[in-house]
Amino acid sequence: MKKIKVFLGFFQALNGIVHYYPDPETGLLKRSQYLKLYSLLIACGIPLLFLVILSETPIILSHLTSNWLIYGRWICTIIQVMVILAVIYCAQFQQSSIQRLYLKLQVMEEIKPTAKNRNHPYTLLYIKLFVVVSHLIMHAIYNIWILRHSNSSLHSLAIVYGFLTYSLSAAKAFLLYGFLWSICYCGFGIQFQLEQLLAGRVQLRELKEIFKRQQDLINLCSEFCQIFRHVMLFSLAQKLGVGIFCGYFLFRLELTDGVPRWKSFGLFGSSINSFAEFYIINNMARTIASFIPDAIFMLRQSEPKKKRVERAINLICLQLSCQSTEIHVFGVFTLNKRLWFVVITEVLLNIIYMVQNDYHFFM
Repeated sequence: MKKIKVFLGFFQALNGIVHYYPDPETGLLKRSQYLKLYSLLIACGIPLLFLVILSETPIILSHLTSNWLIYGRWICTIIQVMVILAVIYCAQFQQSSIQRLYLKLQVMEEIKPTAKNRNHPYTLLYIKLFVVVSHLIMHAIYNIWILRHSNSSLHSLAIVYGFLTYSLSAAKAFLLYGFLWSICYCGFGIQFQLEQLLAGRVQLRELKEIFKRQQDLINLCSEFCQIFRHVMLFSLAQKLGVGIFCGYFLFRLELTDGVPRWKSFGLFGSSINSFAEFYIINNMARTIASFIPDAIFMLRQSEPKKKRVERAINLICLQLSCQSTEIHVFGVFTLNKRLWFVVITEVLLNIIYMVQNDYHFFM
């Protein structure tokens, strides 16, 4: 796993999201002024490239035969730009906070959780790596086909812009995964330490130390939500927009002759990648949110022999019950099963509404 984390660290630095890179031997962070200048160059280059493509937008949208497809393409493009701007904002103005959060997580990763607990975040990370690699292959095939059948320089710029934005989005996703995975790892370590403590003779000093670690974990979750609140908000909106647009696009593809089949290739891959990313982040967030309830349950099931220890456990349970490790967006959208259900419902309802409007229009 260390090699994968080092590789992802270099991938994030290559895309200009972070101004540091991990040392392959020690795993420590190394800051670089060259990476800072490189990040600034990418932050200026992507918006300029987008403006060049935007000036020729009517040519790009000329093949779309439905107003809904045109509106959907505009909305998805605007949301994608907002996601990129949010990532650029974090890359330029939140570097100290990101590095401080990374160092705190490194300090907390001293306790090793059980192998059974570690497999859960590992599996999700491998799934995302597989999805990204498969999506890159699909993008390569699609773009090679476009270049062979078009001599326009605009298409070449659009392909370069698409590659840069997708690579930046993938780096953003892996940055979020890395922090969420580290929080999961720390939470499992605290849980493992608590299980060992409750299995033997409970010592008040060790119990206070675990409670202090729980408080550090709660603060880390709050700091993570504060740093990446804009990125997660626009990423959530992007997943919703891509789901609606892709669903409607595929419906027209299957039931009408208005859209050529080859044009759904890249969009279908984008939808799979978007929902896989949302599922993995949501799953990790639900795992993190379960640490406090599980800790309270284990503490209440314990049977301490000393009254002093029993009072300390009751006080800790009371304090933990008023706090949470939930991952949220601006304190409004909490990443859990309910949000997943809301997103799927919104996607289906909007697709039905758009298809119904098309049906009345053609009637």
